[in-house]
Amino acid sequence: MCMCFEKVFAQRSGVDVLYSGGLIRNLFAPIMSGGSTICTTHFDANLFWDVVEDHQPTWYYASPTMHSVILDAGKERPAARQMSQIRLVCNAAGGLLPSLARQLQDTFKCTVLPSYGMTECMPISTPPLRYTLDRPGTSGISAGPEIEIHDHTHNSLPAGTIGSIVVRGSPLFQGYLLPDGQLDTSTISEAGWFDTGDTGYLDVDGYLYITGRAKEVINRGGELISPFEVEEAILKAAQTQDSTLYGRVFEVLAFSAPHQTLQEAVAVAVVVSPGIRRPDLRAIHKAVKSSLHQSKWPVLLVYMDALPKKNNKLLRLKLAERLTLPTIADETSMLARHFTATCPPIDTPLTQAISSQVYNVDLAAVLDIARKHLPPHVELIGNSSDRSGLVNLVLAPQAAHMEIPDGALCHDLRTALAAALDDVMMPEKIDFISASFPLTSSGRIDEVRLEGLLDRSAQLATGDVCLSSTERRIASLFSKVLAVPSGSMLPTSNFFDLGGDSLRAGSLLACLRKEFQIRLPPEVLFTNPEIYSLSSVIDTEIATNATDEEVISKSVQPRCVKTCSSTSFLVLCIQMIPLALLYPMKRALSWTIWVYAFTGVQGLPTDHTLLGRLFNLIITLGFAQVIVQIISPLFGALVKWIVIGKYKEGLYPMWGVYHTRWWFVQKSIAVAGMVSFCDQLLRIGI
Repeated sequence: MCMCFEKVFAQRSGVDVLYSGGLIRNLFAPIMSGGSTICTTHFDANLFWDVVEDHQPTWYYASPTMHSVILDAGKERPAARQMSQIRLVCNAAGGLLPSLARQLQDTFKCTVLPSYGMTECMPISTPPLRYTLDRPGTSGISAGPEIEIHDHTHNSLPAGTIGSIVVRGSPLFQGYLLPDGQLDTSTISEAGWFDTGDTGYLDVDGYLYITGRAKEVINRGGELISPFEVEEAILKAAQTQDSTLYGRVFEVLAFSAPHQTLQEAVAVAVVVSPGIRRPDLRAIHKAVKSSLHQSKWPVLLVYMDALPKKNNKLLRLKLAERLTLPTIADETSMLARHFTATCPPIDTPLTQAISSQVYNVDLAAVLDIARKHLPPHVELIGNSSDRSGLVNLVLAPQAAHMEIPDGALCHDLRTALAAALDDVMMPEKIDFISASFPLTSSGRIDEVRLEGLLDRSAQLATGDVCLSSTERRIASLFSKVLAVPSGSMLPTSNFFDLGGDSLRAGSLLACLRKEFQIRLPPEVLFTNPEIYSLSSVIDTEIATNATDEEVISKSVQPRCVKTCSSTSFLVLCIQMIPLALLYPMKRALSWTIWVYAFTGVQGLPTDHTLLGRLFNLIITLGFAQVIVQIISPLFGALVKWIVIGKYKEGLYPMWGVYHTRWWFVQKSIAVAGMVSFCDQLLRIGI
């Protein structure tokens, strides 16, 4: 039994095509081997372990990112791990790191198979089932097509030499389908070889090792993202008047950046219009929210004075490497995701590095601008947030008897700063306290007392008391997953607006499951990202579960506690009876009655003419059919009452004793026909 998470689409030459790997492995392979597939609407690690508990699949197929999230969630599910029947784990949509493969093998105690394939040729390679991870980093041997390593002159290279991976054979596509219905075969050589765009080598035993990717597509945890789609969304937003990017972005280049968990993620380099404040990632996310799926939002931003080009073409390949960008992790601060760089001269080779540095937030400049827009009796201090690296400001009156700063003043100050500062220099928070700043004996700000005053002020401002019990618990989990203070959250606080993404959504669902002891579908957080709406869903689910448990406790319905084989010899014999025995018996009875009836009319006057004999034939055939239609349903109803009697509601294992009896009765009734009336008669009689 295979577990299938989702369908994946890729884009080639502007044409959308269905990613065939999932179809071949997840659907065709189980069905053609007599198995079944469990399909889910979304991938969610908790849902995976729920299925492992409830249905005991024997193998699954996922990307490296999915494997990592599954293993992480499995640490909290020891019972599910104990019940696991997984015998095979398959990997695709990205290279399987040897360390991750070992973790999978240690967790599931099963065979772990990496693989290599693409929409144009699926599959390409995978190790044999006996593979024991003894060749770290391999993608296996050919699974159908011929595989060779070629140099830049299209000559075959010997074993162990790195070059371009090319394939040919029956699994290879015939060409890219163009809008006019023609096939573009320019990517296939005269000898039939297709360049995959990846580099690697073959060892002496024919095992393939992939060393790099040469394509521009961004492989975000197995999801193929077209950089052109990201660029189009940003440029379109920059031309929309009500967008946060309107008139601010002149050029944009999307490229792949290294990510700790996803392996690759979306990054963008932007050229800002002269004299315009530079937008940050938050502004870009807000601008593309309605046109671009959250998984395609950029996680890293580079400000450049121009975009690197060669022969008038944008150079996105190896751009992250040339900029020496660090590997992004979920914990990377917001500031550490913003860089500045100077574009090298046109036609600079790809081997030349491009100098870059983390965006420099000038706290002193921010404070100077802020003080110009504050009343003289209001004091101001600022610092950098430990979580985001962005600026935080705190306002306070110079003395207790003076006017207290309020929310309106903070709003006006934010508006003034927004007109003068780049987005990334904008304060993340502007807080105010009702008393003057607490000081130590040396005259410095007392950080501990100030933190207490800020916490108290935040509770009063947000009204922590207005949060219900469930909402407070959810706010605490938001704080834990997103590393944001829970005291500043409102019922309307949105998980994704606070910095959440699809990976952290999985972590939050795991925390919610542990906190409330309920199962939530993976899409619930995307449709209910606010605290109040999520609280409503959880309260409803808890109430429903309580009602269900009460009903189940009073019910006498049996529970499915075991599974039965559909290929048992006895079950197969029983399955043959309705078609191999009952149906032939019904036909034999019909012909037997006709023979006797036709013999009985031989002496009648109608037998002396051709038309009379034809009349006798039709009458006797009809008579036989009527008799069979009377006897057969009675027999079917009798079989039903002998084999199963009255139907009993409940849950029964497939091909167990009761299910097999029910199946036999249903097939017998289908052969007998017209059983309902006779069944009612027998029911009354019994």
